[in-house]
Amino acid sequence: MLPKKHFIIGIILSVAIYTIFPFIGFFNTLIIFLSSVFIDFDHYLLYIFRKKNISPFRFWSWSIKTIKMLKKMPPAKRKKFKKPLFIFHVIEFWILLGVLSFFWNFFIFVLLGIAIHMIADWVDLCHRKDPLFYKFSLLYTIAFNRKGKNLISL
Repeated sequence: MLPKKHFIIGIILSVAIYTIFPFIGFFNTLIIFLSSVFIDFDHYLLYIFRKKNISPFRFWSWSIKTIKMLKKMPPAKRKKFKKPLFIFHVIEFWILLGVLSFFWNFFIFVLLGIAIHMIADWVDLCHRKDPLFYKFSLLYTIAFNRKGKNLISL
């Protein structure tokens, strides 16, 4: 899902949460919104790691090109390729945030933002007929990738 959609979904749901639960406060609502959008920073980190380039403009161009290529590919063919490792989109990261939330309330609101983001991602993956696992478990994705082929443009 493109960042524009995450931005729109994040702002709508953050405003709804603030409206329903005003005691949460503006700052915590802002944390929810920002975490619902900026969780995708791991996509940029993956680009930096793979391409050895930090240009956000080249990252955006590369992302759009890759998305278009994958959309043209039938779901059965897409399943044969290795899946990207999105370190902020996986349960292992959420568990870490959950543990941190016992010490700092800030992380509860980060987790809520991530939940908003992930539900949107999972709906998008189901719509595209892609597997949910690679945006759920890092360990499972690594195990899956042992038998997959590399996608050349990624």
